Amino acid sequence: MIPSITIDTNALSSFAIKSLVQNISIVPEWGFMVSVTLPEINGTRSTKIFDPLFGQSFPALAFTTPSIATEVRQFSYTGLLKPYPLKKQHSEFSVSFILEDTFDSLSLFKQWHEYMFDGPKGIYVKSFEETLSGTVSVRMTGKGQKVTGGAGPIKVSGSTGKSKVFEFKNAFPTAILPMEFNQLSRNTFQTFTVTFAYEFYELKDN
Repeated sequence: MIPSITIDTNALSSFAIKSLVQNISIVPEWGFMVSVTLPEINGTRSTKIFDPLFGQSFPALAFTTPSIATEVRQFSYTGLLKPYPLKKQHSEFSVSFILEDTFDSLSLFKQWHEYMFDGPKGIYVKSFEETLSGTVSVRMTGKGQKVTGGAGPIKVSGSTGKSKVFEFKNAFPTAILPMEFNQLSRNTFQTFTVTFAYEFYELKDN
């Protein structure tokens, strides 16, 4: 026989439910806007913003942050090994974009990748310089916030406080992941994902 369970709703409402509701209410529904500053591929350094409010492109659909880790080595003067931090490690990050009918966004990253290898037939990087890299910025917006600015400065407003920006310096694409085209798929966006390496990144207020 399954024992019956009696719940003291008065006790719950006095603390647990109130605490739970307060905690849930501050969890933001994250949105984000991606902007990419490209190297001087065609002689000028340009920035592409993936947000329809700015009339440039569809928004990015997914963003995966890099992991932050520490390489550890075992060492000891006395025979008992102890772990010591050796150096900082950052993994790559990735962004998923919508594939437009014109393939413009995909062509943009493909052109950047080929630029690093001196054209579509190049095999080795032409030179290891910062001129091959750019900046990828991901502006996070929480519940109730909105992004405005158009052609002017980008501003984030709302009642949930300042938004945060992941700004990846000296970034460059390392892979454009395979895409699956399925004629049976309906009511879905066709996407492609780009992974990036970078020198360092900052998490700062917008």
